[in-house]
Amino acid sequence: MRRKEKSLYSPTKPQKRIERFPPILIGKHPTEDDFLASYGQTFVMLAAPPGTGKGVGMVIPNALTYPDSMVINDPKFENWHLTAGFRASCGQEVFRFSPEMLETHRWNPLSRLNRDPLFRLGDIKSMASVLFVPDNPKNASFFSASADIFTALVLYLMETPSLPLTLPQIYEISAQGMVLGEWAKKEMEARSQGDQPLSSECLREMNRMVSSSQSKTGWPITQDILNKRLSL
Repeated sequence: MRRKEKSLYSPTKPQKRIERFPPILIGKHPTEDDFLASYGQTFVMLAAPPGTGKGVGMVIPNALTYPDSMVINDPKFENWHLTAGFRASCGQEVFRFSPEMLETHRWNPLSRLNRDPLFRLGDIKSMASVLFVPDNPKNASFFSASADIFTALVLYLMETPSLPLTLPQIYEISAQGMVLGEWAKKEMEARSQGDQPLSSECLREMNRMVSSSQSKTGWPITQDILNKRLSL
């Protein structure tokens, strides 16, 4: 016997939605002590001049009442100072991402890469395609070469447990400039004689980096693109 689907409306108040999704507060009734709310998964847009109360009238009330996750664009930290402590006291994790400041939460995007040898190269190349987008079709080959170096260095760090797999660490290695190709040669030779040899996949990508470094005209441009992207 098929189970009867639950109605979206309250049996006692037909026009009152059951809270399948948390509501967004959009105002207060002008004469009654009731809030106006938008239920469901529809969008709400509010546009008003600066200083007209968008924050205190809309953003802050929702930041204090909305029970699910929120992402708030808060360049002046006003909403953060007024609501973050309350949300944290309710058991929610609260983070402030301010990449241009020293006091900021942060995360390592490379930690999301799949370490499985069957999938890691595809994941790395997908990330490289996001980081190294050509600013001009004429420069596409240089950006592609920079993405190849990035791929090789990420693979190298994945197979080097003694070093952190982070963007700053990749920058630390790539900042060697013209001697990066020589470093790659020495590292491949040293690892082949040790107890942690590099995989054939990693060796292939690092050899491509060595080949690129032998171009006296294209290598400086490729290196510059790589370092600029890593230093953002």
